[in-house]
Amino acid sequence: MSKSQKKVLNYKEYPQRIALRIVPFAISFWTSVYGWLLLKNTQVIKYRESYGFIKLIGQYLGEAIFPSLLIIVGILKMLSIVFDWKIKKLFLHTLSISWGMLLINFIVQNNNGGSNYGWLFCFIVLSVLIAAYGEEQELDG
Repeated sequence: MSKSQKKVLNYKEYPQRIALRIVPFAISFWTSVYGWLLLKNTQVIKYRESYGFIKLIGQYLGEAIFPSLLIIVGILKMLSIVFDWKIKKLFLHTLSISWGMLLINFIVQNNNGGSNYGWLFCFIVLSVLIAAYGEEQELDG
């Protein structure tokens, strides 16, 4: 196929693309679900001390900004895998930054006397994202 020809999307390839990148796809899916849950239950961010940094961002940009970011980035990452977009790593970096922000938020709240172990969950997700980045490096070359 020459460079001038467009690549025809074959829907039969979608499951194979997902299977090859199942870890980043799963993290993206669950990131979107987590964002949706936070968006649906805004009182979680509003009244929980453990979301102090996210509440601060919400005061300036709106309560829905961080949950919406999680939803959008998660969906875009999943689409980039299914449709084999060249910017897949950009969304992986954005997911890492989003989970990193949550990690820092939970660590700060835990160190300020709050009883919160969300940092452990975020650390696990970030570790998986780092592994997913290595997986994508191998697949993309």
